[in-house]
Amino acid sequence: MGLTVLGLNAQRTEQQEQSKSRSLAALGMTGGRIAGRADIAEAISPQQLWGLDAQGYRPMSPTRAFGPMLAARDLNPSVQARMQQVAYYLYLVNPLAHRIVEYIKGYVVGDGVTVESEDPAAQRVIDTFWNDTVNAMDQSLPEFVKELSIFGEQCWLVTVNPLNGKARIGYMDPAEIEAIEWGELGEEGFAVQVPVAVVRRRAPGEKESRRLRIIRRDENPDSPDYGRLTGECFYFAINKARTASRGISDLFAITDYLDGYDKLLFGLIDRVGFANAFIWDVQLKGATEEQIQEWLKEQRPPKPGSVRAHNEQVEWKTVSPSLHSQDFNEAALT
Repeated sequence: MGLTVLGLNAQRTEQQEQSKSRSLAALGMTGGRIAGRADIAEAISPQQLWGLDAQGYRPMSPTRAFGPMLAARDLNPSVQARMQQVAYYLYLVNPLAHRIVEYIKGYVVGDGVTVESEDPAAQRVIDTFWNDTVNAMDQSLPEFVKELSIFGEQCWLVTVNPLNGKARIGYMDPAEIEAIEWGELGEEGFAVQVPVAVVRRRAPGEKESRRLRIIRRDENPDSPDYGRLTGECFYFAINKARTASRGISDLFAITDYLDGYDKLLFGLIDRVGFANAFIWDVQLKGATEEQIQEWLKEQRPPKPGSVRAHNEQVEWKTVSPSLHSQDFNEAALT
């Protein structure tokens, strides 16, 4: 069984012949020969004719606008990393941030997701992938949605068994992503820019960063994988400009507000504690300073349920602070 259910052999052969005919005509072939060239396959390859890669994309400059593989709409790499760290921290310790992410996850996934096909053979393939012990999509999909909301981007690594075509997916932490490589499809100045690869940070002991091609359908008619999906990973990004290469967390826009609300609530808790505090105010009528100090040495705050006796020269009362906590209550509810 092949890796694709598309029977494209006939269409691929036809397109290859058409591509060869157009290329040979453009190169001025006469009598079945190309002047100065003997290797027809090399002459008509996209790499030789247009300087493109095997999928037809022209690699963009290593420096994009403001730095290595950095688009004009991207965050600075240090800000990108900090954004993801803060977003995850807020998800762990801030109840409101946690609720926002869980609410999004519940809205997207709900009680679960099922994928169904009218074709029994296709359904067997889907079920095999979905219920695989490594993929475990019923458990993995909610977590994927949650972390996409927190970090704003996600990379799924994919491996395919060469014998039976069985696919398994893994997960790359966004902190391991160094950059997203883009390419151009079309003429210079009128090109369509698309993400083509994820650049993974170098692991300890590695000399170079690893480049993982983003999975897409092979559109090169000269390729043996023409019409099939090729690549090593899937990449998803949210909350970004069309020309930006990296995703942004759902919590990024409200990070400062979440932190401010956190401080407001803790301040309110402190005020509640202060409001519940009180002191004993005792008036000793006609007593001198020395007599007051001597009296204090012998007295202790009365315990609940205890008995206190005094004459008309001594007056006890409690004093509590007036902090106008109702103002904070209204602020916390808005």
